[in-house]
Amino acid sequence: MTQDELAPRNKLDCFIGPGATTAELVLQFGAAVVVGVGCLLVFRETQPDVSPQKNVIVALIGLDMAGGIITNSTSAAKRWFHRPGQGFKEHMSFIAIHALQIATVAFQFVANEGEKWLYFGLVYFVLLVSAAIVLIVPSYLQRPTAMTLVATLIPASMSKQVPQTPGMEWFLPLLFIKLLVSHLVKETPFRPDVKAKQS
Repeated sequence: MTQDELAPRNKLDCFIGPGATTAELVLQFGAAVVVGVGCLLVFRETQPDVSPQKNVIVALIGLDMAGGIITNSTSAAKRWFHRPGQGFKEHMSFIAIHALQIATVAFQFVANEGEKWLYFGLVYFVLLVSAAIVLIVPSYLQRPTAMTLVATLIPASMSKQVPQTPGMEWFLPLLFIKLLVSHLVKETPFRPDVKAKQS
């Protein structure tokens, strides 16, 4: 794509990347809603009596995680987030702003009142270190490195040593996949094969 085609046409393009196809948009928004509702249903299995406000928060977090995984893995997003000028600092800044989601889970859903700050500090530290590792390895090792980290962090997040978040156990696996794999890994942004469609 040319530089003009890479330029965002509206605010939405800054989040999903310019030039997203209809199929990409359907996946990003349709599947994100479905998975977000699924996350809420899982939460309500163990926490059926919480306030409506908490249910809304859970649904929004699920929507954000699922939507982020799908959006960041599209070709449109890969072109946009890995365009020239996007380096270590820019990617780490994107990772860093997810302190908000981690803090929300920590202070709203950690079961033990005395472990809320521990959860926040531990998860945020591990996420930042893991992201830095993915960014500093050679490009050809980014994907296997990210996969290794995710394969390690997902079972580790289910350990009894990690502060418990009943009904929200899906949060950390989705967070790690969204940021370490979908966002950080630089990949070839393929375009639809227009000639194949026309033949």
